[in-house]
Amino acid sequence: MNTQKKIANRIRKIRELAEFTQEYVANKLEISQQQYSLLEKGESKITEERLDKIASILNTTPEKIQSFDAESGLFGKTYNRFQDSSTGDGNVHHIHQQINSKELKNVYELRIEEMHLLYESRILELKEEINRLVSILDKCLSK
Repeated sequence: MNTQKKIANRIRKIRELAEFTQEYVANKLEISQQQYSLLEKGESKITEERLDKIASILNTTPEKIQSFDAESGLFGKTYNRFQDSSTGDGNVHHIHQQINSKELKNVYELRIEEMHLLYESRILELKEEINRLVSILDKCLSK
């Protein structure tokens, strides 16, 4: 898998973990959802400037996106897991990968920050809607 596709896959996974839709991120980037979809598939070039914007939307940094392990969902490609892997020769090989609790905490904090931003954004949208409805009601009542 080439570097662009790896970065695209990491962006997709981080977006999904943040529970953002493609449409949401596309709107923030001021592009169509279809264009954003191509970007996540690695079919559209991700410039440094675009990566910076995406990282900002996802409340992370380009460096963290580049170090993100899409399989484990952790930054820095370290996680703790014992895995039995049969080689077909009847032998089972144990693979131990070290946990990095700091990275787990970073993922958790990232999720909390993203949820907080989502809630703040939704609250602002609802306040705007309330103001719009009050304005309509005032107009109706003044007639």
